[in-house]
Amino acid sequence: MSTTNTSETIIISKKKLWQGATILFAALFIASLFWNTASELVIEESVKEAPSVNPALVLEEPARVRISLTGAAAVKGNDNAPVTIVEYSDYQCPYCARFFSQTLPGLLRDYVEKGKVNLVYKDLPLPFHQNAKSAAIAARCAGDQDDYWGMHDLLFENNPVWSASANVEELFVSYADKLKMNTVKFKECLSSGKFDKLIEANIVEANNAGLSGTPSFLINGLSIVGAQPYTVFKQIIEEELN
Repeated sequence: MSTTNTSETIIISKKKLWQGATILFAALFIASLFWNTASELVIEESVKEAPSVNPALVLEEPARVRISLTGAAAVKGNDNAPVTIVEYSDYQCPYCARFFSQTLPGLLRDYVEKGKVNLVYKDLPLPFHQNAKSAAIAARCAGDQDDYWGMHDLLFENNPVWSASANVEELFVSYADKLKMNTVKFKECLSSGKFDKLIEANIVEANNAGLSGTPSFLINGLSIVGAQPYTVFKQIIEEELN
């Protein structure tokens, strides 16, 4: 009798043990489901509340140099043109001569003569070009007789001739004569020193703007250095016009 009771007791105990374990596992399973659901809700809410980020790049306005047109050697074009090109140049510089022959004609034809660009010429004779300042003075003296641009063209066209000349004044006088100027007044102007301070002011102005090489340009204050091709100038000018 005692044996039978012991066996039944053991069977009942095992049965209760499995029932308890089943209930415990079920409780843990339900708890895990609740935990995962709660976690997903928290993640979802955090995503909803996260600020949106605009991936587009913000392009800064390029730096522009402000330059006064005072003291310019000469100006060509429409004073009210929407685009102003300030050119700092050296008549003895071969790269300036390249700009004159290869790029300037297109700019004059397409923009200056159409009133879209105002071209301002300023002097930046480099110290290692022995005749550059004399050429700048010759052009300004020609401007006194209302033909700055005529002398400007002759100086660049004959750049290799007078650049190495020991008697550069004689050549400049011959250019003035070719342009039908009063050569006596022209010679007096060459030796007067009347333009020395203006040329020096152009040099200081360019250096303060960070322009030390020639040719250098400011297109509505945007800097371009070197004898760049016409396409470079065209792109910037068109952007400024638009």
